Amino acid sequence: MPAPHEAVFVEMVQKTWQLQSEIERAGRVDDILLGAVIAAGVRLGKCLIDLESDGNSHFVRFEDLGNRARLTFRLTHLTPSAMAAKATGHLASVTIGAGRPVNDLGKLWGAMKQEFKSAFMMADEPGIITLDADMGAGYIYAQVPLIWRLEEYFAQGMWVPDYEKIASHVYCCEVSLSKYLDGRLRLG
Repeated sequence: MPAPHEAVFVEMVQKTWQLQSEIERAGRVDDILLGAVIAAGVRLGKCLIDLESDGNSHFVRFEDLGNRARLTFRLTHLTPSAMAAKATGHLASVTIGAGRPVNDLGKLWGAMKQEFKSAFMMADEPGIITLDADMGAGYIYAQVPLIWRLEEYFAQGMWVPDYEKIASHVYCCEVSLSKYLDGRLRLG
């Protein structure tokens, strides 16, 4: 039987390992979710064409090779520290976009920018759909910034992604944004 001081020592080491695991998980949860989003995009029949990350903000772009429609997903982990995550949970700013290739994007984008000037709309406000353009590639995008509680996208009490839920939520955003964008393109 270990001496009382040895039992305390073993308990302290075990707690340290547990806390270290929480710290590491807090810093990696966004990476795990990003991997699940990539898997969801492929599951939805998309081809990954772009991946960028600065360690805190991650961006992926997919393309449907059949109709050239694009899907974008940007994730910025808002609570990467264990302490912040303990207080609020793991929160992330997520922006999902649906894009279409268009002819004469410069003319279309110029007309839409004039319309935006009179709308007094703030860009990147959570839950507000905005339009953006990739002039070099000839794409116009409808996008919406959201705030996700990342724990909702993992199995209860575990850090295993819920691939079905992630794919479903990304798909629902893509369908809604595509519908919005198609309506705007008909009016433009």
